[in-house]
Amino acid sequence: MKDYQHIESYMRTRTRTLAATDWYQAGIVAGTAPTEWEMVEYGRDTALGWLDADGGMDAAITKGFKAMYVFAYGDIRDSITRTGGLRRPVAATSATDVYVSTSYSLLGDAVDTSYSLYDVFDWIARADLSADQRRIVVLYSLGWKMTEISTDLGLAATSVRRWFKKALPILEKNL
Repeated sequence: MKDYQHIESYMRTRTRTLAATDWYQAGIVAGTAPTEWEMVEYGRDTALGWLDADGGMDAAITKGFKAMYVFAYGDIRDSITRTGGLRRPVAATSATDVYVSTSYSLLGDAVDTSYSLYDVFDWIARADLSADQRRIVVLYSLGWKMTEISTDLGLAATSVRRWFKKALPILEKNL
């Protein structure tokens, strides 16, 4: 394998690893993340630029990956925030991505039914819920039945109901 191929292969693999991180996914939602191909190109080109310098292939790949990481995170970091241990986008990127749910009534009359799904999901994301509670509440708000949620998530129906019940007061505090 030639140096160019080795470097590109490494950058493609590391790009897939970065693309699986919560901050990159939040950047995708916010619309500020570079594409995976842009990251590969940037890392590859940087590594190739350092290839003939002291340190050889290992040093070049290390510098290429670091440059790729800084490039991606630098574009994303101002458009995401950390909530509940996870990163999420700060704001919606486009009005065309917002859908209105007229049947949303998670808390009955306490919630105006004209909220957009983005507002609902943003409200859920800001709440101090566990990951399982968040999944359950999101699926319920999309109209799923408790039995469907328990089947899909592979959890006992009693656990799903209990976690959902415990999530309601937390969500009410954040109204």
